Amino acid sequence: MTDDELKKLVDSYQPNETVQKELQQISFLAVVGATTSGKTTLVKMLCHNSDSIDVVMSETSRPRRPEERDGDEYLFRVRGEMVDDLKNGWLVQVALYPTGEIYATRAQDYPKKGVGVMPVFAPVIPAFRRLPFKAMYTAFIVPASFEAWQQWLAARPATDAEKQKRLQEATLSYEFALN
Repeated sequence: MTDDELKKLVDSYQPNETVQKELQQISFLAVVGATTSGKTTLVKMLCHNSDSIDVVMSETSRPRRPEERDGDEYLFRVRGEMVDDLKNGWLVQVALYPTGEIYATRAQDYPKKGVGVMPVFAPVIPAFRRLPFKAMYTAFIVPASFEAWQQWLAARPATDAEKQKRLQEATLSYEFALN
């Protein structure tokens, strides 16, 4: 499947009827912010300090970073398997990151009681808002300062092209917040 075909499939994605029925029982909080703004850190803190907030585990096709373990922050999957699930409507939502990785969730990964929370890329929020959640909330976060954000960006190993894509994503995130 070409990148253009995958983008078209992602852009037109709708979960199947079974998945949509499950979503009607779920309350969801999307934490949105620019790349490396602290979304995942905030989600962990919320879940650690609350009995009624649980993390929604996201799947990704991106390579696992050295410090990551499967099932801690993400479920690492084979891209082809994710594409098959996408074609069959078994995902709640799916996002194609600017660097080409696929991110997605499944209904069984959302808590049925309380609120499920996860970091979300800003351009994906409209797709989440179209889903038949029982309730959906969005919170946008920003780093403590521009300098802190620059330090976090510098600490992430990335090629110049990847850094450029991260900055493009950050621009989209801030445009979303301002709109």
